[in-house]
Amino acid sequence: MAKVEDIHKNDKCQVSRSAVDITNGVKAGTRYVEGSSEWGYIQLVDPKWLAAFGENKGKFVQKVRILGVDNKTVVWQVEPHHVADNIIHMNNCGPQQAKAPDPLPVEVREVIEAPSPIAVRVFEPEPPPTSSGELIANSFVTTPTADTWKPKAGNTKQALPVTSIESGLGIPPVTRVRTFDTVDIYSSLVSLQPSRFEASNSVDSSKLPPNVRAAKDIEKITQANDQKKVKLMLNDEPSVIQNIYGYPARDTSANYTDMIPARYDYRIDLRDHRYGLNVRLEDQLQEARAAFGLPVHGSNDMAKLMKYYLYNRFKVPDTNLAHNRSFTHVFFTRPDLNILTGNPINPTITPQCANHTESAMLWLRNPLIFKMLVDNKRCGDSNNFNMPLSNAIQSISVEDERLSHNESTANWNEYAMQYGDAYDGRTAGTLTITFLDDKILTIMNMLKLWISYIDNVARGAWVPAYQLLTTQAGKPHESWSHVFTKTLDYAASIYLFRVGEDGSDIIYWSKYYGIFPLSTGSSAMSWDISQTVGESPKLNIPFRYSYKKDFSPVSLLEFNAASNATNYGLYNNQVSYEEQWNSRYNHSHRPYTGAPFVQISMPSKVPSLNHLIDGLNNNIASLRLQFKPDTSALGSNMDSRLYRPRL
Repeated sequence: MAKVEDIHKNDKCQVSRSAVDITNGVKAGTRYVEGSSEWGYIQLVDPKWLAAFGENKGKFVQKVRILGVDNKTVVWQVEPHHVADNIIHMNNCGPQQAKAPDPLPVEVREVIEAPSPIAVRVFEPEPPPTSSGELIANSFVTTPTADTWKPKAGNTKQALPVTSIESGLGIPPVTRVRTFDTVDIYSSLVSLQPSRFEASNSVDSSKLPPNVRAAKDIEKITQANDQKKVKLMLNDEPSVIQNIYGYPARDTSANYTDMIPARYDYRIDLRDHRYGLNVRLEDQLQEARAAFGLPVHGSNDMAKLMKYYLYNRFKVPDTNLAHNRSFTHVFFTRPDLNILTGNPINPTITPQCANHTESAMLWLRNPLIFKMLVDNKRCGDSNNFNMPLSNAIQSISVEDERLSHNESTANWNEYAMQYGDAYDGRTAGTLTITFLDDKILTIMNMLKLWISYIDNVARGAWVPAYQLLTTQAGKPHESWSHVFTKTLDYAASIYLFRVGEDGSDIIYWSKYYGIFPLSTGSSAMSWDISQTVGESPKLNIPFRYSYKKDFSPVSLLEFNAASNATNYGLYNNQVSYEEQWNSRYNHSHRPYTGAPFVQISMPSKVPSLNHLIDGLNNNIASLRLQFKPDTSALGSNMDSRLYRPRL
């Protein structure tokens, strides 16, 4: 590839085989491409062009505009690194005004002093000559005393004269040749720098330019009349490259002129009619995989069927269903403490909190904490999740579930019958959650406010809300009061999701109802001089809950209600969420998203076990954890506020 400083106006150039036109997306073919016979002229270099195609699509790049042989038609508009490095510098003058170089060494002149254009020759075996000394085939012929090549009648291609080098090597008097399209070697060498060569009749071939070296190599091979070497040089010997089934296939779309080697397609296409000739290898691989227990199906459904219908007698690990790439999400909802009052658009602290010195000071220092402990309908938020608690979770310890049992009276031989009794998986219990707090102790302050409210309500110092919302007439409504509905306003909920390796497929979910903290985590403030500087405090907080539900579809609907995404779930209506993967950057996409919700896709009909055995899972319900693309709290210009520096 060429460098920008090597590209000048009016220089002759070609583009690389990987070039892509940044204005129309056309990829390099055979015209004006490195190694072809056509050379373009550089018209201009645009320093700032918005690319419409290529790897820098949508970015401002440098554009090189290249004209065709007529010096008028634009044939390529590419980036500088797509210009081939075989540039012929024209000393900033037009192609028709190029000055001839200083005299070249003798060996170079003998190659290029032939009349332009020159026909490149490839020799084939000699046929027996006729009595007149000419060939039967339509070809170029010569006599022993002739010093030029004569085209036979009807052959319009240019013949190449015999130079002193050729006659000195003893070319056979009668030789059949095969001609190709012409190559203008002289015009390719017209701007060579004489300083590149030694001023002597003996020239080191390694110092010659590539096109001159190629011409000399062709001369030597053709003079020796070795057709096999010519074919090998041009990759034109199928017995060497292809197998007995014709693989790899020869690319017939290319224009094999100007001594361009033949190309072959090494791709394996299962639809190729020749693939059946080699299918025995896949059969052998299938047999070997079965013997060693190496399933390569790559399907979760097939891996699941293997667990149900086959026995793994040697306990060979199956990585298709390995439970090691899952991820756990824990989401806190908000309680509805009576600590904010007024208009939801602009809520303020309640009088009972304002008269409490610790709560009043916290309101003045960090009022956002109050919103995280109040229902979103009363503080104007778009969802009812407690994001600070959900983001700070480092671990969660869940109690095991048990089944109690009874036994009958033992007989004379002390045999007793065992009976199952009650299942405690839905009853009250305790969770222990570890939080990683921040430098302003957001989690600790929130837990202190939460526990202070529970303590004050229990002692009668504070009261729950008697009026949550009002009617259109401005009067309170009984159903909107926690006192009248006997609602425990300081209790929240926790949703626990376990998702698969794709980050969305839900394989386990549970909801814990009536949860509240039992400690504030103040023990994390213990200090030792040996502690690492800057280490974030970890809070181990026990929570008590009233009951729990596992695998309940009602919990999923309640989760979507807390997310304010009731239209997102069933039947995929109005689904809009952030993708898991960004193909442009080959990286996971957007760590920071809006509120979560569950995308529920129900089967159109009852699943059939026979279809499951066949591996068809179209009638299986799908539950996927997705995330909204934005949050209303930051507004529609979230990206410009978060990911663009402020000047």
